[in-house]
Amino acid sequence: MTRSEKRFLSEDENIFRVQYSGEGPHIDEEDDLVSHHIGDTGTVVEIKDLLVTKTYATKDAYLRELGAMQFLQRHHMSGVPRLMAVNETAQRLTLERILGRSFESESGADVDERRIWKLAGEWLRSLHQLPIEDDDQLSFSKAMHARLGASLEAATPHLDATVLAQIETLQNALKKEQISGGVRVFAHRDYRPRNWFVQRDGKFYALDFEHARADFTEWDLVRMIPYWKEKPAMRRAFLSGYRDPRQDLSDERLRAAHLVSAIQTIAWGVAHEHDAYVKSGRQLAALAADDYANRTAYVQPA
Repeated sequence: MTRSEKRFLSEDENIFRVQYSGEGPHIDEEDDLVSHHIGDTGTVVEIKDLLVTKTYATKDAYLRELGAMQFLQRHHMSGVPRLMAVNETAQRLTLERILGRSFESESGADVDERRIWKLAGEWLRSLHQLPIEDDDQLSFSKAMHARLGASLEAATPHLDATVLAQIETLQNALKKEQISGGVRVFAHRDYRPRNWFVQRDGKFYALDFEHARADFTEWDLVRMIPYWKEKPAMRRAFLSGYRDPRQDLSDERLRAAHLVSAIQTIAWGVAHEHDAYVKSGRQLAALAADDYANRTAYVQPA
């Protein structure tokens, strides 16, 4: 069982208490909610009545989520909490609280999981179809090569020879720009079940846009691969909702993005002295390296 840490603020917001717990069941709207908690990036989240207030530890995270929420509301994107108030001085946003239950693919009947995964695919398709202005001229290969290079030094001590061999192969392919194509879309960039919320009427919501910005389509799929590996039926359900003839999805790009993302996870854990992220990144890197070596297909028809 995976264990997680939650740090709760006291009433005067000065004293912390720490609670460790395993992954739990769905959270229903009648359940008592913790009034304060702190996310992995240091964002303090306060839930009160029908509002959620987020105070950010960094200006970058604040500006990224503010920009994302404004962009999504401007384009009338459904399945997104409404932005209610902005406090620039405090780096704080107030959002609509979504009443319902969180979704984790590990729990619930398969039929319910398939329905949610299909809804998740439909929502992400709508997100990726929004018009964006993007002046980033880097090709997919150049962008992934830069990201890998920025993270590899910190991650290398935590990688075994098998993974490092696949990384070297990927680096060479990226340097030679052998992995072609790729389309930039407005991407969530942390799209996975822990950020999905479902109302009682079945409406699907995506939460937490601190990382959102223009990126390649495949980058929004990498965090779902471990779930797909365990439950292929969830991958099929997701793709049945996500597929669009106008989209250009590539398993070659997805395999590359997955391995790069895993290395970034390790590097982030090292930089923030977060052992759980280093461990998670190592597991993801092993999975991604194996997929890269075996040319595993996830999104292209067999």
